[in-house]
Amino acid sequence: MIRLNNYSNDPAFNLALEEYLLKSDSREYFMLWRDRPSVICGRNQNIFQETDLVIAEQCGITVMKRFTGGGAVYHDGGCVNYTMIINDPDGCVTYEQLTRPIIEALRSMGAAAESAPSGAITVCGRKVSGGAEARHRGRVLHHRTLL
Repeated sequence: MIRLNNYSNDPAFNLALEEYLLKSDSREYFMLWRDRPSVICGRNQNIFQETDLVIAEQCGITVMKRFTGGGAVYHDGGCVNYTMIINDPDGCVTYEQLTRPIIEALRSMGAAAESAPSGAITVCGRKVSGGAEARHRGRVLHHRTLL
């Protein structure tokens, strides 16, 4: 697995890079990245219902849609994002399998991390991470926020 530290904080570039790596390459990736202040909406969401575009513009907050599902999330420098892209030709890899390594890493640092029924990661009952996925031609992209 190739580890990428993506130092861009441009949400348009970061989302495009994820999609490019998923669809145009066959290697597996783990990428860490952050965005400047932005609201990123899931592919099935209506931006106009999820955000106040006037306030976002006044505050310099970028509003975008991503190609994965899930809900709207706020990104800024206090939120680390990560992306895992793996080959899964049989479609057998589960959301839980992709979340487990992060839960174990958080536990190794002393955080009482757990998986919630919603797929979120919680610490002491509070959500610290939400995620979404996309699948393309035997590959899966799983990305999450991590507060």
